[in-house]
Amino acid sequence: MIRRYWRAAIAGVALACMTASAQVPESAARRYAVASLIGNEILVVGSRASTLGTKVDRNDRQVMPINDEVLDKSVLLSVDAAMKAAQPGSAPILLDIRDARLFSLQERALDDPKAMRELLEAVKPVADRRGATHLILVTKHRDQALMQFGNAAIGQGKVEGLGFYLDRSARTYAADGARGRGFFGSFAYIKVTLFELATMKVVLEEVAKKSRAVTAGRGRGVVDPWSALSAHEKVDELRWLIDEAMKQAVPKVVAAH
Repeated sequence: MIRRYWRAAIAGVALACMTASAQVPESAARRYAVASLIGNEILVVGSRASTLGTKVDRNDRQVMPINDEVLDKSVLLSVDAAMKAAQPGSAPILLDIRDARLFSLQERALDDPKAMRELLEAVKPVADRRGATHLILVTKHRDQALMQFGNAAIGQGKVEGLGFYLDRSARTYAADGARGRGFFGSFAYIKVTLFELATMKVVLEEVAKKSRAVTAGRGRGVVDPWSALSAHEKVDELRWLIDEAMKQAVPKVVAAH
């Protein structure tokens, strides 16, 4: 159902990407190509109360494969918008590089820095053919799961990329003082890396960790945290988090020298 809503929610994304990537800046010292490799799956993490007080991550983890490009195209459009806000008149080249081998290298790069070099070597020829001087590569970042509740954050274990986090046992307190049990969180843990293609050196690496959580009830009498948001609302949460992550990371990356 989530995949179906993604298609409906970002209908026309493919056309928008083609239009954006077809634009070429009249003159610029840099020509940026942009590639995203975070949209092959959604991670759903279920917290276990028994893991409290331990550093061992025993959370339940389920992976929901995404067999089309809707998530990565949404990322590309967010990068495009953030770049144009930071540098009016810029026209990044948005690359469609969906490939199982690249996604596999991206997963390896979470634990093995050498895999990032292999990933760059695989993507570089595509960017070179488009006349790019620099590559902005969007990949997953793994870190402590911290779901944002206003000014506080809660969670345990680790998460990466795009996904959802469920805790059915945590006691929660709403802003109006209402108490509940359980919450639903959405997250986007993303790394944005700028490479100089001629030297294959990293110019800057920026991590953006965005999350947002809601209580299970949320005023609806809902008991199961998974039902705290509808399928359409889950999609909107991921889209919003992606946008927020790119607004944070992209201006810093394109300003780097």
